Amino acid sequence: VLGATNHEDRVDPALKRSGRMDRVIRIPRPNSEALGHIYGHYLGCLTGGQIDPAIDLTTLGRLSVGLTGADVERNVRGASRRARKSGRSVSQLDIIAEITNKPRNVKNNLRLTPEELERTAYHEAGHAMAMCLSRSEGADIGFATIVPRDDGTLGFVAAMPDERVSFIRSDYQGKIEICLAGRAAEEIHYGEENVSSGATSDLHAATALALDMVTKLGLGQERKLLWSATPTDKDRQQADQLLSEVYDRIKNQLLNRQIVLQKLAEELVVRQELTGDEVRNIFIRG
Repeated sequence: VLGATNHEDRVDPALKRSGRMDRVIRIPRPNSEALGHIYGHYLGCLTGGQIDPAIDLTTLGRLSVGLTGADVERNVRGASRRARKSGRSVSQLDIIAEITNKPRNVKNNLRLTPEELERTAYHEAGHAMAMCLSRSEGADIGFATIVPRDDGTLGFVAAMPDERVSFIRSDYQGKIEICLAGRAAEEIHYGEENVSSGATSDLHAATALALDMVTKLGLGQERKLLWSATPTDKDRQQADQLLSEVYDRIKNQLLNRQIVLQKLAEELVVRQELTGDEVRNIFIRG
């Protein structure tokens, strides 16, 4: 006898006693590799030569970590609908648009002024540049966009998850650099007094990482080994110092490549969305 449920905690314990349904096999959500195969399956179900052969299943799988097979099927259906309305084959960007909930009718969504569009482009270009300068060399960039979403997000760089099990100090510093690079790019282009409030969520994420390094991971400046859930004033001072040092470092790196930063921002303004390959090519060409 086999049974299936999404709520194991609600199953009567009597059913799971020895001699009954006593073996529980937990099936987790698919990993990136499995998701790539699932995309391949559902894309293969489309008929009439509707698929762009350049679709990268590996990238789609990595961008979809956390989704289920049913989510993938919905994304393929939505991508097919987008392509059909435009009279073309299903492309990589159609599927990414579904993964990231891009509005189907951008005209009805929040519209940015040319000044807001440029600022958003520089901010996202900063994040993308930091990823290109990181250990991954930008291989984890899925795509970059400055098309506003329904949730109020003005733009973002879709990053593919790092599926490694453990990280070292420089890895966490690199993550903080990426978080702070958007603000650094704004400061470089507009000046210190004209940085916007758009980095709020970035600062939140960077601060959380810095505090974890100091209080929970033993990776702060003093390598304190005492784990603590409640940061002391000294812990906060160390985290603040770490944030300042990392911010200055990524800002200097972006300053040294300011021409590339400008090219990437300008390309985002013109096209509004760039694939990971396009971002990397702009960075490499300089």
